[in-house]
Parts: sequence; structure tokens; C-alpha cells
Amino acid sequence: MGHGRIQAGIFIALILFLTSENLRAETPVSIRWQTDILKAKVESEAEKRPLLLYVYSDGCAYCKKMLRDTYSDQSIISEVEQHFVPATVNYSDHPDWVRQLKVRSFPTTVLISSDWEMVDSVEGYMAPNRFRQWLERSTAKLEGNTVKR
Repeated sequence: MGHGRIQAGIFIALILFLTSENLRAETPVSIRWQTDILKAKVESEAEKRPLLLYVYSDGCAYCKKMLRDTYSDQSIISEVEQHFVPATVNYSDHPDWVRQLKVRSFPTTVLISSDWEMVDSVEGYMAPNRFRQWLERSTAKLEGNTVKR
């Protein structure tokens, strides 16, 4: 009788482990960034969702920190993927775009409307809570609300 309980316990533990692994596999661990800015623009226009640009430079420690800390936060992943078209712009690959966006330091986050109007931008690393606050203010600007800074 004790041997049967052990086997049943192992079986239940295995089922719970496999179920939790499947749930984790379905939860995105990072934002699915579009790396082709023109495709992102077309998607933004077609879906009437603003474009969230993450502008970075190779070798930038704070860029990597923001990807690791902020853009891997589950609530931010959900918010960004649901309401925005997320895209990255690497300075090394697109220096002209970066200059056109008037980016002076890295990382820089830019919000662009689906009509291709720059709504807001912020330079530097933002921890998850600060990023959420910026996103709220920027989204309010996008919707035409008055925003106090």
C-alpha cells in the first residue's frame, strides 16, 4: 500500500511539472520585436496600433539592462504586445533613421502614431515601473488627453 502511494505521488508530481512547463512555454518571455521598420510601419497603419520603437546601440550596457529588466517583465510584455507594434532600431544598422528620430543617447524609446507622427520619446534606461508611467503618459498624449509632466 505504501509503494502504491509513492507511485501515485510521483505520477501526480510529474503531471503537475509537465503542466507548469506547458504554461510557461505559452507565456512569452520577451517582446516579439519587429526588426524590419518598414514592415512594422505597414503593420501599425493596417492595425491602427501605434509603433513602439526601441532604439539601441551595440555594446550599450543600459540597452541590455532595459531588455533584461523592463522588456522581459510579463505585464509590460502583455501591454506592449496587445496595444503597440513593437520594433527595434539598431544604430549600427540604421544610423540615418536614428538621426532622423533625433536620438542622442541609448537606449531611447519612441512612440509613433499609426499615422507616422512622433508622439513622445524618452532617453535612457527605465525600470519597469517608470516605463509603465511613461507609457501611460505617452498613450494619453496619443489619445489627445492633456498630460502633466
